[in-house]
Amino acid sequence: MDEHTVSAQEIKAKIIDLAAEASVDASVDVSVEIGVFKPYAKYDKQMDCIRVRLDNIAFREERVNKLLTLQYPLYSGDDKGVGFILKGVNHIYKTAGLDETQAYTLAQILDFAVSIFPDQSFNMVREQFGHSIDQPELAIRLKAA
Repeated sequence: MDEHTVSAQEIKAKIIDLAAEASVDASVDVSVEIGVFKPYAKYDKQMDCIRVRLDNIAFREERVNKLLTLQYPLYSGDDKGVGFILKGVNHIYKTAGLDETQAYTLAQILDFAVSIFPDQSFNMVREQFGHSIDQPELAIRLKAA
């Protein structure tokens, strides 16, 4: 390592020091995994959308319709999706009568969206992302229970 490289242990130690200075419980798990990407789905309250990333690569966005934007690799000719954005989430929840404190898989949310907005583009998401959108660790909850 050169003089500018910082190890994961040094980062963890610095986080614990900063937590102690800020009177934060330093027993909280602050494990750091450098270079490890984990797929995620997050609800963006300000933009009322769900952002899903399944791969950590540079991407381009292709807007499919007013609710759906698909993300594809930027530099390869591969048409395999790396993520998507679903907009109008509050409308989908309210129209479908969903409980905002209940966690739903992405597949379930897309099924509700199809029932409200019959559109083949949601089937594109199912085809592109398959079983990935059924994973419980990618479930969305709009509000804390």
